[in-house]
Amino acid sequence: MGGCSRRHRWRLDEFAPFGLAFIQILLAPIGLFHGVFIGMLAAALTEVLNVWPILAKRIGVDDKIVILLMAIAFGKVAGSLFHWLYFVDHFR
Repeated sequence: MGGCSRRHRWRLDEFAPFGLAFIQILLAPIGLFHGVFIGMLAAALTEVLNVWPILAKRIGVDDKIVILLMAIAFGKVAGSLFHWLYFVDHFR
């Protein structure tokens, strides 16, 4: 049994007004949504990695393909962070 020992689970149950069965029921949809998100992210990255080498060969920059892919990846990360920090209302 990894994670937390029986003593820690007993303490969590002592402070929570609900039992651990409720927490386990709550974790199932959260885990499902995280799995869907990671799967969609992996699919999107696969599409990027499939399209860009072909395009780079056609426009003649196949010797700089690693730099091109890293620039795209960092641009996607920067754009996601900007969107999250600027457009997401954190304090509703």
